[in-house]
Amino acid sequence: PELLGILGGLSQVQEQTNSLLRPKLGQLQLTVSQLLLDRRDAMSQSERELFDLYHARAYVALGDDDRAIEWYESALAKAPRDKAAMR
Repeated sequence: PELLGILGGLSQVQEQTNSLLRPKLGQLQLTVSQLLLDRRDAMSQSERELFDLYHARAYVALGDDDRAIEWYESALAKAPRDKAAMR
């Protein structure tokens, strides 16, 4: 899915961006995530894992730690050895 690739790109940019722009990028990430949320069940397992991580990172950028933790915990429960999810 192209939107998942865009979401991944936004996630990478957000990690390298200064703290003043992170919330705006987080909001953009969340918007793209919302477009994909209805299609999550149709994704492959690896795509769902990536989606969950990107979705969590959007909440981190917005400062919503509680929601970020929920998505990270979900990702870790499904892939406990995935080091990318542990970051």
